[in-house]
This record gives sequence, structure tokens and C-alpha cells, in this order.
Amino acid sequence: MSFPNKLNWSDEDNDIEQEFAEVISLVETQNDEVKIPKSLDQNIKQFARGSVFDEIEKSWVFSSGARLTLAVLVFFAIAMLWISL
Repeated sequence: MSFPNKLNWSDEDNDIEQEFAEVISLVETQNDEVKIPKSLDQNIKQFARGSVFDEIEKSWVFSSGARLTLAVLVFFAIAMLWISL
């Protein structure tokens, strides 16, 4: 863990670095990369592709059918307003 902008550090930053020097040296020495099995990696990618809104879109209130119905009703209301004027 190297910090190139040490010139802009305050005294407090330097104190913190000295206080945690042991931890920083341990992190710097650990360069072991963990090998992940291909099947696990594929499962992770599959779960990562999921959207946060998937469950919301599955509910009947926010489904695409409900949004389409709302859009049609809005256009119908605008048309009725247009005709009545």
C-alpha cells in the first residue's frame, strides 16, 4: 500500500500511518491471489447480473403490464380532455 501524495499529508495523517505501520506492512506483504473455481465464479457472475429491481418488477403493481395499462389510461384521459375542449 503506497501513497504517492505524502507531500500533501497533514501531521495527523503521518501519525496515523505510524500507528498502523504494522498492519500496513502485513497488507503489503500479502500478495497471494485466491484461486476461485470456475463453477463458483460463474455462479457469482450469474447472481451479480440480477437487478435490484427484479423483485419489485415481479410484483403486480410495478409490472410491465401495469405500466402499460397506466400509459394507455393517461393517453385515453388526454384524448378525452382534447375532445371535450
